[in-house]
Amino acid sequence: MDKNTKKAIKTVYDYLAVSNKPQKVDAIFIATSFSLSPCKKASELFKEGYSKSIFIVGKTGTFSDPSWKEDQAIIYKKELIKFGVPDSVIVADPIATNSLEEALTAIPLMKKHGINPKKVIIVDRPEHQRREWATFAKTYPQVNFLNCPAEESIIYNQKTLDILVAEFERLVKYGDRGDLVPQEFPEEVLEAWKFLNLKVVDKF
Repeated sequence: MDKNTKKAIKTVYDYLAVSNKPQKVDAIFIATSFSLSPCKKASELFKEGYSKSIFIVGKTGTFSDPSWKEDQAIIYKKELIKFGVPDSVIVADPIATNSLEEALTAIPLMKKHGINPKKVIIVDRPEHQRREWATFAKTYPQVNFLNCPAEESIIYNQKTLDILVAEFERLVKYGDRGDLVPQEFPEEVLEAWKFLNLKVVDKF
């Protein structure tokens, strides 16, 4: 992969992987997909005392791992327990198949369990973090959502390129549709996305 493509990948990746300094919150929410890396990040945040509760609502969806035999929320819960998170603090209810459904169901689930959240940490894959946050922020503007993406290294390959282009397209499309808070795109990011869009093989 040439240096210009790598530079464009990093530009788009860094934009999508929006991050905030963690704070104490009412709950940690984990967005689910094919990657288990958010479980490690969420377990670290829990152990560092940022929250006493972790919620997961993912079932299956576009970015599911087809080899998994259980719903994402259940698999994530088992992974959290492996990392030393007590079963009692994890609420795993597989009821959502996409980001909008996660946003629509997560806060009601927290309230059902006695938490009326004012501040929530969202943990996601880095390249999906901005879209998840923007969806939650649109659905519940009264809640302060903080971004703490999983810590992953960029893999410079065609799959990463395809995923980044697809994520960016969804960010634009769903913003226009009103499903998430519309984002401002720096010129550098737009140019990098246009460059990568010419090299897409699989748009998911």
